Amino acid sequence: EEPHARGLNEAALSRIKKMLLGRFIRQFNSVEKIANGFVANYFKGVNLLDYPDVYDRITMDYIKDVFNEHFDVKNMVLSVVKPV
Repeated sequence: EEPHARGLNEAALSRIKKMLLGRFIRQFNSVEKIANGFVANYFKGVNLLDYPDVYDRITMDYIKDVFNEHFDVKNMVLSVVKPV
């Protein structure tokens, strides 16, 4: 079966984006997590408060492009581990 056909759908993408946004918002309940988030992202050259906008810009087309760029069916293998 073609792996591309079993992939992500719009409903799953929406759930994942909501989960990521919820996790992002929850970190603001802790002063320590806020500080760690700002410092870690500062060294990456990223503004912590830009994350929700980035989540909004992720589309199915983007995910399909990344998937097709990084996963090639010709390079896939299946390993079967049987007990001795």
